[in-house]
Amino acid sequence: MESNANIDDIPNDKLNFFLKSHLALFYTRQTIQPLVKREMTQFLQNALNHIYQSENIPEGTKCTSCDIQNLLHCRTKGICIIRNNQCKFHNGPDKQFKICSEGICAELLKQIEKTHRFTPPWENTDSKKWCEDVLEISKCYMPKDGYRNVTNFDTIDFNGVINVMINHTGFQNEMTENLSTKDNICEKARKVGNKIRHSNIHIEESAFLEYVDVLMELLSDDKYFGDNPIAQSARDKLKQLKSSDWLIKHESEEFEHVREEVQNDTDFETRRKTMAIIQMAEQRILTCKSSLRSDLIRFYRNRHSTLPVSPVHVHSDESLIDLYVLPEMYLKGPLGKMSIGNYHELLHEKLGRLLEERELKEIYITSASGIGKTTYGKRMALAWCQAHNPLKEQVQHFDKEDLDELERFDFFFFISLKDIKDQNDYIDDIILRTIVPDLANEHKYRKDYFISEILSTYRCIIFLDGLDEYLKKETTSEVPKRKVRDTCTYITTTRPWKLESVQLISTQIDRKVEISGLSSQSADKLIELVTRKLNDKYKREMNPNDCIAELERRNLEGFKSVPIILLQIICLWYAKKPLGRSQCEVYCNMLELLFEIARQKDIISYNGNDMCKKKLPKCFDKNFYCQQNRGLLISLGEISFEALFKDCGLNSAYIISESTIQRCTISDKQINFCLAVGLLTQVKGSDPIMKQENMYTFLHQTFQEFLAGLYISTSGLKTDKILSDICHSVADIVDKSTIFVVMCGLCPDISSSLSKYVAEIQTNDPTVQKYLEGIDNDENSSLKRFQTVNFDCLQESQDNGHSSLKLNIKCAFIANNFQVKGQKGHHFRHLKHILADKSNSLKAIDISKPKASFMNELQLEQTNAKLGKISVQECELTDLVQVLIKKSFRTLTCLQLKSVSCACTTNALTAIGECQNLRNISFWEIKLDHASFQKFTKLLSAKNKMKEIELKSIECIRNDQQTEKCDMRHIIDLGTHRELNRISVFDTCIQLQNLSKESLSMCALRYLPDKEDLANILFLLENSFALQHLICTDLSESAELNHILPSLKMLKHLEVEFSADDDDSRENSIEISKSMKSLETLKLRHMRMTNESFGQFFKGILQLKQEMIVNIQDVSFDTTENFNNARKEIEDCPYSELDDTKSNEKALVFSTKERRVKTVHAVVVEKTNYQDTIDISYFAALGIVILGIIVLYHAMKNKFKQR
Repeated sequence: MESNANIDDIPNDKLNFFLKSHLALFYTRQTIQPLVKREMTQFLQNALNHIYQSENIPEGTKCTSCDIQNLLHCRTKGICIIRNNQCKFHNGPDKQFKICSEGICAELLKQIEKTHRFTPPWENTDSKKWCEDVLEISKCYMPKDGYRNVTNFDTIDFNGVINVMINHTGFQNEMTENLSTKDNICEKARKVGNKIRHSNIHIEESAFLEYVDVLMELLSDDKYFGDNPIAQSARDKLKQLKSSDWLIKHESEEFEHVREEVQNDTDFETRRKTMAIIQMAEQRILTCKSSLRSDLIRFYRNRHSTLPVSPVHVHSDESLIDLYVLPEMYLKGPLGKMSIGNYHELLHEKLGRLLEERELKEIYITSASGIGKTTYGKRMALAWCQAHNPLKEQVQHFDKEDLDELERFDFFFFISLKDIKDQNDYIDDIILRTIVPDLANEHKYRKDYFISEILSTYRCIIFLDGLDEYLKKETTSEVPKRKVRDTCTYITTTRPWKLESVQLISTQIDRKVEISGLSSQSADKLIELVTRKLNDKYKREMNPNDCIAELERRNLEGFKSVPIILLQIICLWYAKKPLGRSQCEVYCNMLELLFEIARQKDIISYNGNDMCKKKLPKCFDKNFYCQQNRGLLISLGEISFEALFKDCGLNSAYIISESTIQRCTISDKQINFCLAVGLLTQVKGSDPIMKQENMYTFLHQTFQEFLAGLYISTSGLKTDKILSDICHSVADIVDKSTIFVVMCGLCPDISSSLSKYVAEIQTNDPTVQKYLEGIDNDENSSLKRFQTVNFDCLQESQDNGHSSLKLNIKCAFIANNFQVKGQKGHHFRHLKHILADKSNSLKAIDISKPKASFMNELQLEQTNAKLGKISVQECELTDLVQVLIKKSFRTLTCLQLKSVSCACTTNALTAIGECQNLRNISFWEIKLDHASFQKFTKLLSAKNKMKEIELKSIECIRNDQQTEKCDMRHIIDLGTHRELNRISVFDTCIQLQNLSKESLSMCALRYLPDKEDLANILFLLENSFALQHLICTDLSESAELNHILPSLKMLKHLEVEFSADDDDSRENSIEISKSMKSLETLKLRHMRMTNESFGQFFKGILQLKQEMIVNIQDVSFDTTENFNNARKEIEDCPYSELDDTKSNEKALVFSTKERRVKTVHAVVVEKTNYQDTIDISYFAALGIVILGIIVLYHAMKNKFKQR
């Protein structure tokens, strides 16, 4: 072993193999040690019993006076060394041979000699303790050096334990392999142990894998280790060690195991050198950790600590923390929107009414472009820097509780997703490729596995900025791939549409937070901070209150919530330029200011406008420099359009490639001019060796989208043709909302085609149709934003002096965040106009927590709309809801009421009963008096044309005064409801008397208070031949469900959650039937299983030949070993694949492979241990082939006869 090796010169992978090799010895020693101790204890007891009987010595007699010298004659070979007629072994009067006074020790010595394959090393042992201490007996079978002073059996090193197995013949009875052969498995393991203990630090992967294979072979011996659960656990751990990406984490339990194994080594020199290596490895990790943190702090403070006051100051950035104001952030909870005011609230979730919290691991932050997602992330990075490396001059910018929260995290990684090219990489690789190259000590962090070890060992925040700019390829994940780690918290920002399109499952997202923009107070604060900065820079004394007053006077307060636009307006005001009356004019004036400043700075122009004959829209009329550069602006618009709609499959839509620019009519001089002015920024230079081209971005996404809108407005092409190529759904319009809004302001001539196209989108979009035709559980955020886009389009058209634009909406959403005046006040005005417009084809109204004053001004009772859907949540306006229902009694097909007091009134139920075409009904969290509840159940029973029924937390109150709950049953008869497609019952006491199953495709039964009601409904579901989706929660017994499952032959999705009763230890499981040939997904929770019950369950899964996904959460096994056995059974089966990214100590997520024979060609039967899974269709196919051969033979025979 190298004693003076430089630890910094050792690659991380080889050091990791060195540590993992010692850990492999630890696992093996821990497994064989109990066997050795047990066998040696039995040997000692048997030997003593034999001596007591053969020598007629009273049982229990012990000797504690004989030294080993007293038991061996002088001149014993290999022991006694004679010098000058003196024996060094028998070196005193009391060290001479003598007869044991008890007659025991000499006989024990004979038994040891008899069972030793070779010659015992008598120097090791203290024979005075032979009768009582099995350790001293065991030392007679260990190597002669190093074990004399060992006093605890559990601290014997691997070499000592394996030598006992080799040298004591009794172990042959415990092993299948012949231990007397030269190369038996124990001897191989001993050699492996010595190679590891005395190895050079550089252990190659091939050698490491060879070592582990030998140790696994030892622990796989069938006779003792085969079915031993401890051995099975050790084999699993050794198998895990072989994984190339498995690392020994510093400060982990595994690292302590390595330390323990080395400290137990009896070879002092080996122990000293190995411990020195481990200590140096620890020091290197700690040094690199400290270095990485310091480099990240330096990096963020250098590269991410500034932002331009506005695009006109792109080359003169200001301190981010000096200008930062916190935007309004909130999340939707059961009590409505909840504000997020600090990092602790962002990263934690309160659990019920208790003071307990859980730390969230997957957080998504959404907002429109320009609201401040990126700035929020950069400011969070700077707060982390301040938490770990405080600067006095920045103390006033951060709250102590924020710093305390971030101090808990060892590392913070800010990743801009628009810069990511290879989407097949894990986040570990992305950090290595995008952050590490810019760090001062890059060479330290490029060593193999270092970043992975950091992410696996230390608490980290990984901030992923711009998921909507993350380019997805067909074969890649929708989100950056990450490994399952308890140490990492992921915060991802994105535009809302992207998060909806990704469709993450519940385990992939813990929280969704929305940044709604700046409040009026925050906006005023930003105006003050920016004005102060500009005053300092230009030595002026402008008053920020004048800017605030100017915005109010010009009715531009609606722009204050969007930081990027507000900054532009501030700079226009500060430069004493016109602000503009609309978004279009703000952008025009901003561009004008850019060109004017470029002229003042003598930036070289390009002389290319004379040939451009196109006219700019009217909003540019007062912008002299924009008119001079109209050709450039239109060319930039073309580039924007190409990147956003044609090249987005190759790069992020906001990254402009050189090839995109070359296709457009723009010169190199114009590009250089845009770079100098600040309209474009080069983000990556060309690299001919790597075949990479120049990449550019616009000064902000909103400018790119404005210029794309300018191109569409001036292209001369048919607008509806362009729109049909780029937008096919409501989500597409929302995604490109800035373009639609500015188009409405840029060109009045396109308003009619735009209005027509948007109407067609609404009519044909499946999302709109799905919302209108059925019950939604607040899954309508894209439609709500679509409404906002419509209102903004109308307002922009009006602000630019156009009056011809008219947009129709089919779904009106009325929420408590509507403002009658001030910011976004135009939303209210346009909604009021649309509701009063008799020509508007309004089909649905969604009212959520409305304010009474707001609703009174809206005069919703006066609307003439014949609605197909009404959705009302937390509304106390009894008369209003009844009026809406009555007016639409012929057209209403869907009614959703949640926490609505009027639902309990007789008049309201009468109005509902008179609705002729009602097909879908949802009652949530509603209290009914007994008579009303009875009327409601009769109403549901009578309306036999219902397609969907949803009942959640409906309470029957016997006495309104005392709110005493009803103890009577409420019966619903659905026996004649042949069109019923979906039924969902949640925490509601009802008894189904009959249930039509002709069309029923989905049934959800969640937390029914009465278990008898649940059992009754399950009984009614038997033989539901159309049922495809069944959900059942809080199930205490599985018998009723298991009884009906074989009859549900069309069932595709099954979700079952058993009662989570910690006191209930009863076993429960789902029995999978062969008849369930349509089953695709199986989600189970709170299952309690044994090794046998899981085996039966898994066998049932495998008898189904279709591809399936099985997700078992919060599973409980009777022992940890049985859980590991279940996991191993899944891993070892050729027809199943365990999902390691979603499985953990309480969850098993796996898929099965398709095994059905689809054709009669090339039928193959694989050899398998699961013999009952071979499809009988194989034999049918074989019979068809044989029959074909016979027919062909007779045909050929007849042909030859004819000849």
